[in-house]
Amino acid sequence: MKQHSLDEMARLNNDLANTQRVLMKQNAEIINLNERLQIMNTALEEFTYVASHDLREPLRMITGFTGLLKKKYGDQLDEKANLYMDFAVDGGTRMVAMIEDLLELARTGIHRDVKVHVDLNDAVQEVKANLFSSIKEKGATIILSNKLPVVFAYRSDMLRIFQNLVSNAIKFRDKEREPMIYIGAEEREKEWLFSIRDNGMGFADENIQNIFEVFTRLNSKDEFEGTGIGLAICKKITAQYDGRIWCESDIGKGTVFYFTMAHENLNAFSADLSNVHLEAGR
Repeated sequence: MKQHSLDEMARLNNDLANTQRVLMKQNAEIINLNERLQIMNTALEEFTYVASHDLREPLRMITGFTGLLKKKYGDQLDEKANLYMDFAVDGGTRMVAMIEDLLELARTGIHRDVKVHVDLNDAVQEVKANLFSSIKEKGATIILSNKLPVVFAYRSDMLRIFQNLVSNAIKFRDKEREPMIYIGAEEREKEWLFSIRDNGMGFADENIQNIFEVFTRLNSKDEFEGTGIGLAICKKITAQYDGRIWCESDIGKGTVFYFTMAHENLNAFSADLSNVHLEAGR
């Protein structure tokens, strides 16, 4: 009986030693992966600098000088030459915008700040201040259906996602009525569900599948500004919080965007308050 106990203890010690070796190996692999990730992040930052400095500025110079040429010598050129110059300036301007938006997408997920407790009600107020001009110009009203939670997250992420979605709701408004935008939150078992609902122009269901892809546009570039990258940024942000984003839309009635964020990545807690109104101009 004694020998059996000793054998059992020896077996357990051997299992423990094997487990420790496995854990040490896994820990070493994690450290290696973290080092590789850091190298990739550094390379991405270098790419961001190259794209920003070596591509954007020369392109702006070309666009600027083309515009100056037309301004100074346009009356000496024929109609076709002036048209070609317009195409060059317009194409260059759009390319600069695309580069800047790609840089923003590349920077998403690279944080120089730290996670903090973010009151999303304050975040919406800041978004409202950032979009003050368009809110006032379009007569938009932003309404909180219920008080939003305080979450443990990167503040820049929260501002980006709400500002992109609210800005889109204002941009793609129905021309026959002033924009009404409702922001809500619902706590579920494992996640928060957020919604941004508008009474805008809406779009067809067949366009929903690709709407979150880079440079996807559902409307004419001549009618609406932008490169179609804002929703791709929102998708990237929600993925960082183990969430997802989707939408439902009805032509002529409006659109609602939903996105979720997992509790374990937010350390969120809720507060109850209903019918909080943030009207434009207040």
